[in-house]
Amino acid sequence: MNQLNVMLIAQPKPVADEAPRRIGFRLARALEEENASDSANPQDEA
Repeated sequence: MNQLNVMLIAQPKPVADEAPRRIGFRLARALEEENASDSANPQDEA
C-alpha cells in the first residue's frame, strides 16, 4: 500500500486590476454614443 502526503498552504488572492472587458457592453455603449452624436448633429438624409 502506498501513501501520498500533500501539504496545502494558503495563498493570497490576486487583485483584479482592471474590470473585465465584455464585448456586449462595449457594443451597447458604442451604439448609444453613436445615437447621441446623430441626434446632436442632425444631417439631411434626402
